[in-house]
Amino acid sequence: MSNFAGQFDYVPLEPVRCDACGRADILQLPVETLMDRLRWAAFFGPFKCRSCRKKLYRRVKKKVFMES
Repeated sequence: MSNFAGQFDYVPLEPVRCDACGRADILQLPVETLMDRLRWAAFFGPFKCRSCRKKLYRRVKKKVFMES
């Protein structure tokens, strides 16, 4: 088990809506490019709208996991 959180261990701070079309049908993208990594360092995660395919960056926070 890893002690470090991965990119999918984070969720947006608020519901994500597309700036262009206003829809809430959004996918969380992997952090791949240099711009993604720079924004990820400031806790902005990459997302993509499924309808218009625009890439968005939104503030994210770490998920809280229950330990059993």
